[in-house]
Amino acid sequence: MFLILVSVFANVQAQPLLLVLNKGENTLQVIDPETMKEIKRVATGDGPHEIGVDTERQEAYVANYGHQQPGNSLSIFSLATFKETRLDLGALKRPHGLVYKSGKVFGTAEFSRTVFRYDVVSGKVDWIQGTGKSISHMLAISTNGKRVFTTDILSNSVTVIDVDMPPLPQYIVSVAVDTKPEAIALSHDDNELWVGHNDSGIIAVIDTKTLTIQRKLEGFKVPIRIHFTPDGSGVLVSDPGASELVLLDAKTKSVKHKLAMPGVPVGITIEEAGKYAYIALTQANKIVKVNLETMKEEGQCSTGQNPDGIVWVLSKT
Repeated sequence: MFLILVSVFANVQAQPLLLVLNKGENTLQVIDPETMKEIKRVATGDGPHEIGVDTERQEAYVANYGHQQPGNSLSIFSLATFKETRLDLGALKRPHGLVYKSGKVFGTAEFSRTVFRYDVVSGKVDWIQGTGKSISHMLAISTNGKRVFTTDILSNSVTVIDVDMPPLPQYIVSVAVDTKPEAIALSHDDNELWVGHNDSGIIAVIDTKTLTIQRKLEGFKVPIRIHFTPDGSGVLVSDPGASELVLLDAKTKSVKHKLAMPGVPVGITIEEAGKYAYIALTQANKIVKVNLETMKEEGQCSTGQNPDGIVWVLSKT
């Protein structure tokens, strides 16, 4: 029996994959991040925007935002087969930001002005909280999954919600920020919340204990996505206004490198070792691979129409 189990586990190989959402053609594209070659492409719901991954259950969750008509579903894919299961969200319309955390998938529902939580075990939405704000868009979740941060694009605010607490003012706080906040990311120690603003080009660094802005970083045009490196020492910013990828020092907040992009950069993901980043160029219909040690491009892959949401994942199939 022992020899049989050893043989079975020896055949289980971990394969790195890039999962890319082509929101213009309603597809999920699977790419080999090493060779930058497409592996497969499967249909999603209408207007897939953001994606979250449960590495334990080996499932990917896609927010079907919709096009002219608001979407209200999640597409759930097995990383082994990429067969889709569709989850109807009912009145939770325009799902967008998705973050997986400890058996839960947190998401925003813009049209419904809410944040929701989907339990992957029960297969049900087990928590909903209203923000009362316009276009609650992207999400960041604390390490313990007990606090949610969301950017409210047209309300010029960040909503902070203490999960599973009564809907009282002290547990749902609105932080005023600059115009059109969208990008959002938490430092690894949960002490800093970085927020990018599409109008002013400012990145605000918010102290999560006091919920006050401690610093404003300038020099960007449209810092639309912010992503911390796996070791927490660096911060990547995609700036479609300048067609640049920017690497900052997380501690000093200074710019370390800028790399011109051959298109309009949006979605960012970084592989677990922290050496390579992968950037979605939405109008150029391609993904570029960037070596973060040299800040040089090391490969491209053509995509479907308007790639946006992207994630690097280790598939254990």
